[in-house]
Amino acid sequence: GAVAAPLSATSVHNVHRVVHRALADAVRWGLLARNVADFADPPKTSTPEARVWGTEQLRAFLVAVEADRLAGLWRLAAMTGMRRGELVGLRWADIDLEAGRVKVAQVATMVGASVRYGEPKTRTSRRSIALDAGTLTALKGHRKRQLEERLAWGTAWTDTGLVFTHEDGRALMPPHVTRIFGRLVAAAGLPELTLHGLRHTHLTGLLRAGQPIHVVSARAGHSSPAITLGV
Repeated sequence: GAVAAPLSATSVHNVHRVVHRALADAVRWGLLARNVADFADPPKTSTPEARVWGTEQLRAFLVAVEADRLAGLWRLAAMTGMRRGELVGLRWADIDLEAGRVKVAQVATMVGASVRYGEPKTRTSRRSIALDAGTLTALKGHRKRQLEERLAWGTAWTDTGLVFTHEDGRALMPPHVTRIFGRLVAAAGLPELTLHGLRHTHLTGLLRAGQPIHVVSARAGHSSPAITLGV
């Protein structure tokens, strides 16, 4: 905290958990006599209440970003509750525009300064999500725009197979997507919201509309309805 903001309680708690596990392994292997991390007192943590938009605010945002190059991404996030890594890692091969479904089969994660792609961590995260008519239309429009960009770039186009890319086909970095979202929210004059808050907004809207908790949990990719209720 001398030259920067002090670590949050959650960060300190996570560091303690990792160190405790490492020392526990050392004790189990006979390298240490005891786990000294047992004598530390990590701070108590609390989960802040998730901030969400109301229906009118969400509608205002989608109208405001209709002309944005990544309008399809914002619409997909708002109407499916997909996570940032799931959106950035989405491939055209994972979308069935005829059946109106998107399959979550690949996620993008940051490792240092680079992005890595891999399968979702859990079985429940690997899921198929139904799409509404408006989102299908937005994705078809995005597909048309991307094909036009591919023709314009010619041999300089980078073929990643990803749905959401830069104009030349290069993969998007997850933090870049977050920054763009923040600027669009500010430009629309709407209450501050994180990109993950768009996921919470979708799930909250489903619950308010009377959807069963097990249906909402499955759509979210949570491992159990209890996690959905907890959030």
